Amino acid sequence: MAWQGIRDALASGDLSLAAKILWQALKVEWQRGIYQIESLWYSFKYTIVNVASQAFYKVTKVLVDAWHGLRILWVQTTTFLSDAWTTMTAGLQSTFRSAQLKVEEGMHHLIGLFDKDYNVDMAINIARTNANADKANITRQRDAALSENKQQYDSDLARIEHERQTQQNLIDQEQAVGNKNRQTQYEKQMATALDDLEKTRAEYQQLLQQAAQNKPAEGNQSGDQPSSPNNLIDTLKKKLAELGGQIGSLSPNQQSRGTFNSAALQGLMTNQSIAQRTAAASEDTARYVKKLYNEVQNGGGGSSSLSFS
Repeated sequence: MAWQGIRDALASGDLSLAAKILWQALKVEWQRGIYQIESLWYSFKYTIVNVASQAFYKVTKVLVDAWHGLRILWVQTTTFLSDAWTTMTAGLQSTFRSAQLKVEEGMHHLIGLFDKDYNVDMAINIARTNANADKANITRQRDAALSENKQQYDSDLARIEHERQTQQNLIDQEQAVGNKNRQTQYEKQMATALDDLEKTRAEYQQLLQQAAQNKPAEGNQSGDQPSSPNNLIDTLKKKLAELGGQIGSLSPNQQSRGTFNSAALQGLMTNQSIAQRTAAASEDTARYVKKLYNEVQNGGGGSSSLSFS
């Protein structure tokens, strides 16, 4: 396509347009290579950053779970110790009250030995009733403390779980926003690179269209621009033959008039006449012009091998 545009520009005689087409074709290929490199780089960077981001947020979520796991373990430990302390103190109080009851019973039996009218059994029953009431009160206090510890334990676990879920959701939201921003930036970079390539292509196509529009029609060629190499050669032969005839019709005095030149003198001393030399020169010129025309018409690939001899 590039060579076709160059041929069209050369056919219209616009060398500047042909040079622009060649330069723009090189720019298109260069921009295509840049686009491929940028595409690979942007895709590689996008993939690496995504993998790193996912790894980072996974590690962050694991750390969050680990921290809240430690908090839960601490709550469980403190609750267990609190329940154990409450149960132990309640047991000590109940044991102490039972020991106190035994002492009271012994005191009542001892008083009964010195006082025959002292009702030992009634006193012991009263003491036992009071001891049982005290023990029941200790049990109620223990159960209330254990229930309060259980409520506090459940509340702490629920609060810790809520905070964990909130932080996990925040991490997920931050990760989603980061992924969206990276995706948007990646698409923007790819679109920018593609726009640069498409812009260069559009300019290249405009130059090709301009060259195609400026190309002269084959059926409307003027006499100065032959439509084929044969017509061009015939015209050159005709012109050179007329020139040779005019030179041959001159008198010897007219033919030798002018500044003395040794090379010209040597040429005049040859056996060929002026008309013959002119005809030979026209043949050489015609062959060269035909070669040049063929190179221009078929110059779509490879380098030109034209040279002046």
